Amino acid sequence: MPLADAIDFYTKANGYDLDVVKYRTLKTAAGGAPMNPTTYPTLSGNTATNILVPAADRFTGYSMGPGYWGKTFFMWPPDPRFDPTANVLSPDAARPGFDTAGKEMCDWRRRFFFNKSGTALDPQGDNNTTNTAGTVDGVNEAVLNTGASGHTLALAANQVNYAAVLKWIKSGPQVLPPNLRAGRVLYYSSIPDDVNTATGTAQQQLDKGFWKQYIDFVLSTGSHSGVTGGQSPDLYGSADSWGSSLLLCTTHFLWWVEGWSLCCCLACWRSL
Repeated sequence: MPLADAIDFYTKANGYDLDVVKYRTLKTAAGGAPMNPTTYPTLSGNTATNILVPAADRFTGYSMGPGYWGKTFFMWPPDPRFDPTANVLSPDAARPGFDTAGKEMCDWRRRFFFNKSGTALDPQGDNNTTNTAGTVDGVNEAVLNTGASGHTLALAANQVNYAAVLKWIKSGPQVLPPNLRAGRVLYYSSIPDDVNTATGTAQQQLDKGFWKQYIDFVLSTGSHSGVTGGQSPDLYGSADSWGSSLLLCTTHFLWWVEGWSLCCCLACWRSL
């Protein structure tokens, strides 16, 4: 096996479930060279679970923030496991990094984003056929810009898979309420399955519009892309712009008296 394949084999096969400490220890004991897929299991007792972290610590498809900060699917580097036949609209309730058939959909780039033309990202091909001839955009090039300030979304090179994001929000820990009313204002009555406002009842269409705007805000895309004001699509909401006068967010106050610990106005949400 080529050395490059041996180096990446276990990470590609097991992602964040790989017990890296054990792997490094055994590799060092074996002389420090990369171990091929035969040697490592042999040194681990020929049991696949011996090379993984305990079941309770394995990848779930999200990470939780402290206190009331909710959950996020963004992590770097991404877990590389992704089965192109996985159903991203059917996450497993207990382990939403996999679908209900157990197929891997751990790579958030391929799970939550399409290429520029709206089709699945291809890690082995060109994900932007409209660029300069001979230039090949991999998954990272299609999803991210990388600069001194870190990773930002490459807005012109991809499309958001809103249905997959909404399914993710409704799977695993429920960090957002299934409906939200505060101060006699109904913000949304349900969390929809898609953002197609051409379908559903009048209220469902309003819900879809709300969630489309919310997801765009968190990802700093769409109408929240920061085209003006120098903001950038930064994966955690649009940049703040502070003025010299003090403003009271009445929505924030209403959210507090309703017993919640997060503001429910779009200017303050940072849960996704």
